[in-house]
Amino acid sequence: MIHHSYKFIFLQLPMIWLIFRGLVREIIPTFRDASPKKSFPKRNQVIQYSNDHLLKSYLQWCGASKDRYEGSIPPHFFSKICLPLLTKQLLETKYKLSTLVNSACHLKRHKTGLRSEPLNISSEVLELNEENGRANIKQRISIYQGSDRLKVEIISEAFFRTGKSTKKNHRNVINKFNTKIGFFNTSKNDGLKFAFLTGDFNPIHFFGFIAKLSPFKGMILHGYASLARTFEIIQNQNNQNITEFKVNFVKPVRIPSKNNRVFIEATSKIYSVQKFQLQSENELILLDGFFKI
Repeated sequence: MIHHSYKFIFLQLPMIWLIFRGLVREIIPTFRDASPKKSFPKRNQVIQYSNDHLLKSYLQWCGASKDRYEGSIPPHFFSKICLPLLTKQLLETKYKLSTLVNSACHLKRHKTGLRSEPLNISSEVLELNEENGRANIKQRISIYQGSDRLKVEIISEAFFRTGKSTKKNHRNVINKFNTKIGFFNTSKNDGLKFAFLTGDFNPIHFFGFIAKLSPFKGMILHGYASLARTFEIIQNQNNQNITEFKVNFVKPVRIPSKNNRVFIEATSKIYSVQKFQLQSENELILLDGFFKI
């Protein structure tokens, strides 16, 4: 599979160029604007989806059921589609791209995105503020198709590390769920596979030496890769399409790792909104959030 993924490298050249720009900004500080920016222009782009082979490989990697997305685009595929647009906005800030950490994502699917129609994508910065050794950034991505029909809307939240945090994260004291619906493992090459599929070539996902120097002290799976696999496990269990998905990235999924388990909250009735968790083999909460069918 890893050898098979190399063929997509030329499709990721726009993203590789942006990563190179980010690297130059970090090596040569004069390329970064040291003054805080008060506003960011809304960015727009039209993309004609044109590579079924890439999408087929992506869906196979995510564990999607065979016929679920026939002729359509999975909503979590925005990790490939929108990444260059999001990255261009991140490069407009004064912060180092290498310090960026995902914190949350809220995805709403209004209608099914079709492969046959062009995608009109817009990205805007909703918030950017500094606190507690972090610069928190919130971006909204809207994906339209034909006659301004909104297909997918995503609110992406992340933060840049700017200093030492003085507050502790108490999220892991929440109650753990015990209704298991599925699991996934990660191999040592999963980070590189996902990079070839989406263009996110952050080396902490596949370069062990660099990953050990990071705050995570080892290789970790992309946040949106763990989102996609969890998303598909839930859909496969329910045999229905998710229309809304909110996830908090609590802790990273390690590479390699075994038995990363998806749990849902046990309820006496069938609710349209249900909570979920992704737990590691040693019962650490990695993701939590809710989904709506």
